[in-house]
Amino acid sequence: MTERVENRISRKIMNVFFINLDRSDIRKDYMLRHFEKHGIKNVRRWSATDAASPDFERPKGYKPGHGRRWELTQSALATFESHRLLWAHIAQGAEPYGVVFEDDVLLMPSASERILTLVQHCDDFDVIRLDTTPQKMYLGPLQDIGNVQVRPMLQTTASAAAYILSRSACQRLLNEAELYSDHLDDFLFTPREGLRVYQLCPAIGIQHVWAPGQADETPPAEITRSERLADPKVNKPTNKGPLGFRLKKEGNRLLTRRIYAKSRDRKVLSEGGFVGAMPLEGAPSDT
Repeated sequence: MTERVENRISRKIMNVFFINLDRSDIRKDYMLRHFEKHGIKNVRRWSATDAASPDFERPKGYKPGHGRRWELTQSALATFESHRLLWAHIAQGAEPYGVVFEDDVLLMPSASERILTLVQHCDDFDVIRLDTTPQKMYLGPLQDIGNVQVRPMLQTTASAAAYILSRSACQRLLNEAELYSDHLDDFLFTPREGLRVYQLCPAIGIQHVWAPGQADETPPAEITRSERLADPKVNKPTNKGPLGFRLKKEGNRLLTRRIYAKSRDRKVLSEGGFVGAMPLEGAPSDT
């Protein structure tokens, strides 16, 4: 990347955060070097809520059954709270957007330029997911924001390791999170009326756990495994809920993933949409 482009990016992208536990210095140092390499110079570290801390308390807004899950693990609650508190910070700030990363994301070469273009058009979206996983996605027809291609999300998906959201979206999400029982990614990316949620096409980031061997340098072992799931003490089995809740959830899963899956695939594709795993920049794609 040229010095001119690096200077332009560092001057324009002012509200960039990465979420990191206070005890995870190895991840912090690695990500700071990674952002510097990609010309993202104004990144700020956001202190993550630590599920393993003796001071951790169940969030006031958490209400079992008030969402897709009956109960959440302590680890999932801490993840949700880390992002929710950052949304509150962004909502109270002067910038009209925030760029959010977790501390285990691998960025592609064009990441900073794509982000620069998108934040300059932050009135045109509420949430844009920047990363990907191998999970199958359902997306609508291609659209342009600036000169960057995105697709509207038709269904929630896993991983909120990299995303941009508007300040107004932060406020709406905070209002909706007054009561919740959802994993972070389900809550953030579930399409709903009045919230413009998109997937960047192709993606410019992926968690290292999904990308073995793709980094230019060998990352520390701490980066390549899931920090959230590593500690069994904060990932104890949860109550799946009463019979009625479980039957309804399983019925919906059966309908969407088994009975109607093929017909839904055809419908989405016939309308110009996309079905499949979103490829990374530089990989063969049919997006």
